[in-house]
Amino acid sequence: MMSGGMVAGAEGTACRAPTADLARSYREAVRTSLQEQLGDSEQNLIAGREELQRLSRRFVTLERQLVAQARRTDELQELSEAAASAEAELARLLAVPGVQHIEVHGQVLHILTAPIQIAWEGERYDLGRYRIGLDLGGDLRVESIDGLGPKPGWDHPHVQDGRPCLGNAREGVLKLIARYELALAAQVLVGFLETFQPEGSYSAIEGWPRAHVDG
Repeated sequence: MMSGGMVAGAEGTACRAPTADLARSYREAVRTSLQEQLGDSEQNLIAGREELQRLSRRFVTLERQLVAQARRTDELQELSEAAASAEAELARLLAVPGVQHIEVHGQVLHILTAPIQIAWEGERYDLGRYRIGLDLGGDLRVESIDGLGPKPGWDHPHVQDGRPCLGNAREGVLKLIARYELALAAQVLVGFLETFQPEGSYSAIEGWPRAHVDG
């Protein structure tokens, strides 16, 4: 230490000692800097943990999706013979009672039915012919060809605007389509069209014309 508020510097050079105010200001600056960095570090730690949890959940989800996709790939490989047996499946489809004609448009198989009649409470009602569209991509539509319903878009007491109300049977029919078991799907859908259940219908069967009875 040298006199006059001087301190020894490098190689014996003299420099002035900081004042008390300067030292206090610097200590406060260091303290503030450390507090801000500590706050940022704590926030980053919290954010990092949250991100790790999110990524962990995402990892589990992806792992499950990969397992499901691998299973689906195996199923598709097993179904690769569907194209080879197309003629046999079409023959089975044409043998389904009520199926009159088949057309293919892109990936949609159109099944044209014979005229549908439903007996209800001593009367027989004529609902006409239907076009059943089986989309091999995983959808189906049912449309009236003759349009005998009481209003436009009322294709059937259980079908409006081409969308059949199949209830619990819908999932099963879609599974049949996914497995290219189209004859079974057609059998279920033709049976559906030949059925009337008042509690689950869009409209009363009486809105369709009575069938003509010979004699």
